[in-house]
Amino acid sequence: MARCRAQGGTIGGAGVTDESKLSMALHLRNQEMSLRDIATRLVTTTGKKKGQHPSPATVKRMLREHDEQTAAKPLQRRLPRRGTESRPAARAFARTA
Repeated sequence: MARCRAQGGTIGGAGVTDESKLSMALHLRNQEMSLRDIATRLVTTTGKKKGQHPSPATVKRMLREHDEQTAAKPLQRRLPRRGTESRPAARAFARTA
């Protein structure tokens, strides 16, 4: 497996999720549809599995990963880049001199 990854290969099946499918799944979930119903409405548009529907487990994983990412974002505090705090003061000092 390590050699395959080092050579740029992937392990596992073809990816069947993308941003448009995620947004549609989120929209359908907000309408309180079941995972099975959501999976039957989504269709893979590209690749080897074109025209097929993702499994309910894939839809569940896709939504769970999205929820975990959105829940983690507010916890991350953006720190200013190093040295940016002193720049306005340096400019103000240069103007007065």
